[in-house]
Amino acid sequence: MKEVSARVDRIRYAISWIESSNPRFREFGRHCTLNGLRPRRFQNDMPVRWNSTYLMLQNCLDYDTTIKGFFNMKLAEIGSLEAQTQALTSDDWYVARIFVEFLKIFYNATVTLFGVYYPTSSQTIHQIVEMSEVLNIYREDIILGTAVVVMETKLKKYWSTIPFLYALGIIVDPRVKLSGLDFLLEFIGTNMSIDYSEQITDIRNKLFEVFSIYERRFGGVDTQPSTELETQQMQTSWSILKWRKNHQVLLQRNDMLHSLEPN
Repeated sequence: MKEVSARVDRIRYAISWIESSNPRFREFGRHCTLNGLRPRRFQNDMPVRWNSTYLMLQNCLDYDTTIKGFFNMKLAEIGSLEAQTQALTSDDWYVARIFVEFLKIFYNATVTLFGVYYPTSSQTIHQIVEMSEVLNIYREDIILGTAVVVMETKLKKYWSTIPFLYALGIIVDPRVKLSGLDFLLEFIGTNMSIDYSEQITDIRNKLFEVFSIYERRFGGVDTQPSTELETQQMQTSWSILKWRKNHQVLLQRNDMLHSLEPN
């Protein structure tokens, strides 16, 4: 992770250096125009906030060659050895792109789960699926592997136990239901080495208790159909649910064809 920090620090310094002087920024704007790019300002970064760093890197990736060329050219004009140590390289931007791709899932999860104008309880487990999958993918990565170990430890600390509210929120989604929840928790458990089997049993028991209470109170009351929920940024979660459904259909079809075969 130290390598990532050092490379991100150089990019952060270059952006700050360009933005800190109006004449310098105007010169950079002319450099952008010469390279066929629209001059623009970039997201300011706060190093203590990872989402701020993500937005800074995301906003400047399309300008990587232009920023590197302009910044290194100005450093060469300064000519000092200290200035040359801040020069940007293609490797800096390569690492930055990997870092942005890695952080994208966590940024999307943060934005989704901090929403205030829509319910978030039904989306929490979907986002955990996404996070567990990206951690599983990058676990052995040379650049991010060390950071992934720390992040996995924190994810296990907070999500080894799934609150019933989040489980219920996803069960009442007709596209997921109880069987879908079982499958998603199994997927998370495989990625993160967590055993959810006892929790799944507890969730089933609590669900039946809630249903019994609901049936006693509102069994004779007509309800309005619910509106379709948005899937938003949950590609992995919905993909594995779709795979599960298609796989079950295929198994049922094979069983039917097998039963029709002559003995």
